[in-house]
Amino acid sequence: MKNLVLLSVVSVLGFTVLSLFGCGDANPEASAVTSANKTNLQRLANLYGLHQLQNKYEGPADEAAFKEFIKNTDPRMLEPMGVDPGAVDELFVSERDGEPFNIRYNITSGPRGSSEPAVFEATGKNGKRMVGFLNMVQQEVDSSEYERLMAGKGSSPAAASSSRKSGDDRSGG
Repeated sequence: MKNLVLLSVVSVLGFTVLSLFGCGDANPEASAVTSANKTNLQRLANLYGLHQLQNKYEGPADEAAFKEFIKNTDPRMLEPMGVDPGAVDELFVSERDGEPFNIRYNITSGPRGSSEPAVFEATGKNGKRMVGFLNMVQQEVDSSEYERLMAGKGSSPAAASSSRKSGDDRSGG
């Protein structure tokens, strides 16, 4: 699973880099990046992973550091993700509930990436909140699962599923 996580992160970032040298709107790599960044939750989770890759696998220390990182990222990299470096504050608000996201800062990964939950809707809808994981998975969860994930006691369902398939019987939590 760790190789899959790394491949996912590298693919998105690779597509982003390739889009810098591509052919405009007809660029399939840019389309893939756009597709993987349809919501602010996805964008923030992917930018968090980018921060880790560029900072010795360390997540941002706090919201101010994360915003500064995004503002200082090459705008040509941000554009296919749908990120306006001049409107970073808006990126930190969920489109579903209109509230600022809760973010777990200082998550450390490794060369193969992470499947940690990082970006959380504050209220969500109908008693369910979206969670963005660092391996490009998003999941809608109930209150008890939300609290468990917010406390750092779990990883993405894809990571747990893959671990079980590969014979790893750790619970992931």
